[in-house]
Amino acid sequence: MENPGRPMSKFVTLGGNPAEVASDDSVRRLVRSNASRSTRRGGAGGASLRSNTRTPNTVLVPALHRDLASGKSRFALTSRKPLTRVRRQAPPKSGNSLETEHLNPQNLSSHPTGGQNGSPGSVSSNGALLGSPESLLFKPMYSSSYMSVQTRPKVSVMARQFFSQVVQIQHSHPQSMLNSLEGLFKRDQAIFHASLSIASVFYDTGANDLFHCQQTLNLVARRLSDRALQIKDETIGAVGLLVIHNIFTGSVENSNLHMNGLQQMVEARGGLSQLPTGLRKTLGQYVCLVVRGPYNKKRQTQSDAPIRIDTFHATTWNCHPRFPFIQPHDDLTSVLGESLSSNDLRLLKLYEKNYMTWSKHDVLQVLKIITAVRFSDPLAVFNRLALSDADYLLEYRLLSMPEEKESPNPEFSAGIQQLFRLAVFIYINKVLRAMPPLNLGSIVSRLTDTLRTTLSLDSDRLFNHPDLNILLWTLFIGRVAGRNVGERRYLLRELVRVCGFLDLRRSAEFEKCLDEVGPALQPFKTECEEIWIEIEDFKSTESHYI
Repeated sequence: MENPGRPMSKFVTLGGNPAEVASDDSVRRLVRSNASRSTRRGGAGGASLRSNTRTPNTVLVPALHRDLASGKSRFALTSRKPLTRVRRQAPPKSGNSLETEHLNPQNLSSHPTGGQNGSPGSVSSNGALLGSPESLLFKPMYSSSYMSVQTRPKVSVMARQFFSQVVQIQHSHPQSMLNSLEGLFKRDQAIFHASLSIASVFYDTGANDLFHCQQTLNLVARRLSDRALQIKDETIGAVGLLVIHNIFTGSVENSNLHMNGLQQMVEARGGLSQLPTGLRKTLGQYVCLVVRGPYNKKRQTQSDAPIRIDTFHATTWNCHPRFPFIQPHDDLTSVLGESLSSNDLRLLKLYEKNYMTWSKHDVLQVLKIITAVRFSDPLAVFNRLALSDADYLLEYRLLSMPEEKESPNPEFSAGIQQLFRLAVFIYINKVLRAMPPLNLGSIVSRLTDTLRTTLSLDSDRLFNHPDLNILLWTLFIGRVAGRNVGERRYLLRELVRVCGFLDLRRSAEFEKCLDEVGPALQPFKTECEEIWIEIEDFKSTESHYI
């Protein structure tokens, strides 16, 4: 029985020798009619079964029985010569599942290389959807061969890290997370590519890091030609994420350029107070997810996200913040109370109320308290958010810390203060945010250059400074985060000198001094032991320097 919904399902199957039924005119006519009808339904490119196989619209006639046969131009059911078999042509098989998924027409609407708003480019026929060689969509842009052997393990690491964060917060606020992921894939390609550009650098996926950054730049550049799109929520969000990407990759010029653009866009919208909830989610969620951990819309202030990007930019490149300070919405102690001892809770309450008067010692005590929270097990979602607020308070305090006006050598005092400021920024980025080494390297280089300049002003005064133990912690943090061999050697040499002035002769004394000043043993216990061994080796080989 013929099914109108499936025109290709009617076939003639012959049992036994075809020659026995060759003389049956009714069977012959039925077979010829079936073949002719199937060929016509194949489309313009399917005039015959032997037409060009490159024509995408050709529909091949399947055979459900081994004895169904055809001739070249007609069905000739005779036994005088071998018959050409008509077989069902299966889709080309490939070991690459990504390529197969890429060619699936159902997936084209969400393909990242599609047209505006996530839709694919226009196609002229079904052949393009089926993956003809003439179609651009046929090219397997994201096949496994697209990545080098060295890159694939890094992509795996990135994927594991990403999904571990998703699993970690799924019981707390899954709807917020799922809504944001849905927004990335369906609502805006610029935010999608900008977020992946950050993830690529953050988890070091190899040589293809700049692909998503370039896609973001292209999309933003198109929008800048339209006055309405220039200050669209998604455009501002994408530019903010580009600032983070530039910070991660160590590009100060591009970071300044995009920060200028972000500032102008916010001003064109009427200032921070005019930013809507959608923009706050666009910026805040992925700054928190990729940089600081999960996000909770109830604890995000009206203009919190641009502020965080602003302070991140300012602390990295040693410049003034572009946006005014905004007090975090929640009381830190109310969130962190269960994770702190009574003494730490009392101190944090005191520090939080008077953050603009913190001294260097106060800053280090706050660092010790929030480091204890950072290494608590498990680290709750709300603790992560409170840590983000605490980081912001610390950074803004350090950026606005006044100079010592009564110092006999103002330049020297400014250098000491800058050394401390940079060391705290390094600690926050390395321990509390786990920033990539490339981002840390630029700050370590500035710390080393500042130390050289300060020593050239008054070397003797430096090592008679009343806060010599703070200088020890500062040099230690720089040495731990340093990757450049020359910088590591230079910082080690100055560490040896400070240890001599403080009369630190054993490893236990060295560790005790560091841990009394600021956080050291909890995040860097192994590094403390290793650096002390290096100090001993340096003393034995270069005793003339001491």
